Amino acid sequence: MNKDKQMRKVLVTGGAGYLGSVLVRRLLESGYRVSVFDKLYFGDGSIKDLLRNSNFTLIKGDIVHFESYPDLFEGVDSVIYLAGLANDPSCDLKPQFSI
Repeated sequence: MNKDKQMRKVLVTGGAGYLGSVLVRRLLESGYRVSVFDKLYFGDGSIKDLLRNSNFTLIKGDIVHFESYPDLFEGVDSVIYLAGLANDPSCDLKPQFSI
């Protein structure tokens, strides 16, 4: 494993979602430290098992108000933006959430 990867920290917005939860696992398996910033609109079931991983951090929050988290980007090398409700039924149900 590359030492540079072990030191790298990735922030994944929407990391508890359908795609995000798969990506987060792959990043952890590759030796990255991963922080997930997610509103947990659908709960934390997809990432709950990762809470025991010392390289994983969950930050519950809404990207619309990311300024309320002044340390969110501290030490972060990369950001992967997957946040948002991304299916037609969800957008139809609550259009303001899909903005």
